[in-house]
Amino acid sequence: MTAIIEGTHRGEFVQSLANGSLSIDNSTIKSGEDLVAGQVLGCELTATKAAGTNTGTGTIGAVTFGPDAQLGIYQLLCTGTGPGVASTGTGAAVAGNTGNGTITASPSTGANAKVGVYRITCIEPATDLGKFQVEDPDGIVLGVATVGSAFSTGSHLTFTIADGATDFVSGDWFTITVAAANSGTFSVTAPDGSHLNAATVGAAYNNSHLGFTISDATDFIAGDSFTIAVTLGSWVALNLSDTDGGQIARGIAYDNCDATGAAMVGAVVVRQAEVNANEITWPTGATAAQKAQATVELARSGIILR
Repeated sequence: MTAIIEGTHRGEFVQSLANGSLSIDNSTIKSGEDLVAGQVLGCELTATKAAGTNTGTGTIGAVTFGPDAQLGIYQLLCTGTGPGVASTGTGAAVAGNTGNGTITASPSTGANAKVGVYRITCIEPATDLGKFQVEDPDGIVLGVATVGSAFSTGSHLTFTIADGATDFVSGDWFTITVAAANSGTFSVTAPDGSHLNAATVGAAYNNSHLGFTISDATDFIAGDSFTIAVTLGSWVALNLSDTDGGQIARGIAYDNCDATGAAMVGAVVVRQAEVNANEITWPTGATAAQKAQATVELARSGIILR
């Protein structure tokens, strides 16, 4: 005899709903989704970016979303200009050197590169070789570079001094000039009016709300601004690895919904409801900590697991 397994019924996980239709919305279920009643859902978010009447011509790149992303408009306001992220350095020999070797013309910079002039001075000459002391713009010694070998501080500069036909002598030196990339600092205000950490032009911005990068072009000035309007898109089964909003628990499927062939409208519990936690369907492999976080996210919408 073949066993018959009864599936989840429409709304059977619900313990209480608000009056009328307040708790449930008819929502767009994304094409490709096959949901069961009681399945925890996320909702893809859409970010619409707009620049104010700006002097600076930089733009905002792709936006990702964290668990605290809010619906509404994020306000970004330029509160100051440069210096910010260091640009690629420019290496050059100093006039008067005896040795005629060269240094990398455009050394790469690391996260701790300082704006200003690095000094690289020969302290130990040798035939077809030599050692150079490397000092940052504040006079702090970073290490010793050997002619013919790549020098890297990891977080400051990476360059190579090449040997020339004439050997270096003590006191020969090079400079690497690191200019400030055109930059700026933007305050970030969430839709609820809370102030988030500031964003720096050219540096990746990430917190529990949003992730993005403001690119550089013509310099920004104080008062330049952007907005990021966050709105709901299509509903999907909660996917904890998403970055587009699908990883944030925002609702529960009220009924089974097979949208594998095309997007369709389905009923979703989105607010003010009590549900049976034992009848909820979580993503496969979700940990206790992930379920606890999602439970908090649902509670923000008034969906309480009992």
